[in-house]
Amino acid sequence: MQYKGVRFNMTADSVEYESFGLTPDVSACCPPSVSQLSKNGPVPLVDHTYKLYYGGSYKRSDGNSSRVVLDGAGKVYAIVADGSRKDVRNAVDAAVKAQPAWWNLGAHCRSQIIYNAAEKLQSRRDDFISNLTVLYGKTDEEDASKEVDTCLSLLFHWAAICDKKQLAAGDSPNSSVLVNVRREPLGVIGIVQTPIQSPPGPWALLGFISLFAPAVCYGNVVVVVADSVYPTPALEFCEVVQSSDFAAGVVNVLTGDSNTLLNTLVNHQEVAALWAPGITATKAKYIEWASSANFKRTWVDTLPCFNSLEQVTDCRELFELYSTRTKAIWMPCGEIFAN
Repeated sequence: MQYKGVRFNMTADSVEYESFGLTPDVSACCPPSVSQLSKNGPVPLVDHTYKLYYGGSYKRSDGNSSRVVLDGAGKVYAIVADGSRKDVRNAVDAAVKAQPAWWNLGAHCRSQIIYNAAEKLQSRRDDFISNLTVLYGKTDEEDASKEVDTCLSLLFHWAAICDKKQLAAGDSPNSSVLVNVRREPLGVIGIVQTPIQSPPGPWALLGFISLFAPAVCYGNVVVVVADSVYPTPALEFCEVVQSSDFAAGVVNVLTGDSNTLLNTLVNHQEVAALWAPGITATKAKYIEWASSANFKRTWVDTLPCFNSLEQVTDCRELFELYSTRTKAIWMPCGEIFAN
């Protein structure tokens, strides 16, 4: 199978495995002091507090700390919660409790819920377009409109895919044996969203939906570390999740330092898989090393192109491969069992 995407060079400098995550990710750090913030303009009047979302509701960070989000022009846009290791553990606990019920709902019911989320997003289309335009520091809403419309198409697409699996084949080379193949979800999938900077970029909302939607489509639950540069679109979409029929704990979104959250998420024994497509080579190397403790399935080396619905559908088998495991039942049905 071939997929449209970018293959990254996985060579990296030496990684300090034992100390990874103990220091912040400098590349994603916001200005550390108020004096530096004043250079980019005054702190805006905040009419909406961005909190962490897990367990079906918005919650403050366990450390009661926050971080600044800058828009595309370098001005202060919002203040979001700075998630801690305890928040990651709480989110994973909520996800573990929600996964069996989410899978047992059945494909048709999951399809209806994702479709309902798409309808709710469509009703708030203008709000998301306006917010994305301001966040990216642009004056034209054309790019933001294209991004939101693509997100809507993605949600409707994955809602239709829930009960249509491509990789479950039942053919056997032995005619006397019948093979029943079943695709089952992995469980809790940790997702580290990396910024998508492909033109016209940066696709913060599209990058979130393109990863979370296929994971929950196949019966998994997710703990997402939102885009470290533009985390607010994912948190705003959680309002759509909260007003839809998603059970508490199915979708969990954290914001904060990517190194700290990644370290806790990849070392958590209840997390069955970790997705971080497009992540830096150093972090990818650490993920592969840390995931070996409980044989997590990892996805770190391919960044699919999500600029259109057609490019996502080309990666459908890839998503199914990383979202599910195969179980096969071999049933003898030859002459001995003819009666």
